[in-house]
Amino acid sequence: MLFFLDLSLIYLCMTSNIVYPSKEKLSPEQSFGLEIVSKFVPNQGREIFIAIDRTQSVRIEEEGRTRITQLIRDALQVGDRIYIVDFATDIDNTELSKQPIVIRSNEDKTKLLSNLSFEADPKLRNTDIQNAEGKIYRRLAELNQERLIAKQPIYRQSVIWMTDAPLFSKSPATEQDWIETPPNSPFRDANSEQSKDRSAWLQGLDLLNKPERSHQIKDNYKLTVVDIAPTVQEVCTYAPNGQSNCLVTPYLVNQLWLPALIFGVGSIAVLIGLILSGLHIYASRKDWKISINDGEIEKMKDRYDLGIDSFDCAAGESIGYLKREGKELWIKPTSDSLQILLDGQEITKREKVPKNYFTLTLNGENTVQKEFIVKITK
Repeated sequence: MLFFLDLSLIYLCMTSNIVYPSKEKLSPEQSFGLEIVSKFVPNQGREIFIAIDRTQSVRIEEEGRTRITQLIRDALQVGDRIYIVDFATDIDNTELSKQPIVIRSNEDKTKLLSNLSFEADPKLRNTDIQNAEGKIYRRLAELNQERLIAKQPIYRQSVIWMTDAPLFSKSPATEQDWIETPPNSPFRDANSEQSKDRSAWLQGLDLLNKPERSHQIKDNYKLTVVDIAPTVQEVCTYAPNGQSNCLVTPYLVNQLWLPALIFGVGSIAVLIGLILSGLHIYASRKDWKISINDGEIEKMKDRYDLGIDSFDCAAGESIGYLKREGKELWIKPTSDSLQILLDGQEITKREKVPKNYFTLTLNGENTVQKEFIVKITK
């Protein structure tokens, strides 16, 4: 029994995913690969937290409700996963772990709106915005890190904040920044583990240098959207024989080998098509040379009338034509006054000339039969 218990503990340790801000900076190629992964799955939208300050200092009146309703109606897309998180001094952990509302239709948007609560709770006060930021950003990182470990596509993520508290403030926030932080909050101490963890997540998710996208609503609070690029936390560990094990590159290979193969085959097919199309266009436009009855070789015209000019047989009129169309040469009679023969075979309708060296014979009742030996160089 003890043996099986030990095994279960080992398994638990191996499968638990403790997420912390990575010290391994992703390369531009890795960031680009993660962006592709987040967009490759059809109907995979974004992961969005709607974080609402429930204290009485935030009075979400008509304008605020109109803006959030407009955002949900017009901006949410099929596949978006929406989490609703209420906060004040703290956040209930069950709020962070509950299942999202997945947008598949307008009915899901209506369901989402019905789940939003805009009424302030008179029992709540002293918004600890830094605590809310630290927990929400960590939870978003956990969700994508779990997908990384499970070799599933990661998501682009966003947080929609509705609060009068300042986002991204230094820890501890000064009284000029924010006075509502509870006296016993660990975020009043810049050296507390929680303050350091929040600062690390703000840096790790590259949030500090982004321009603020906010709507100030009646000098009361802001509706702010914070976008997080699709990212994960890289973990590299030294291994024997001078090697090291990392997570991101193998993950990208696992996720992108099939799209890369499809893209590669498609690119080759497109390239071959472009080459063949180019060769076809070149061959269709390339100048041809012609020699008639072993005469001087000259640039071939697009059309020759039979019976006159270069193919004069004293008929006094054109009784047919020899015409180039792209890479092909066609012959057609246009009169019954003369007989046209191609290598001895009478031509009675429009036909393609299959050879580059052939004999045209023009023969009529009142004319002398005349032969034209034609040689074409393409």
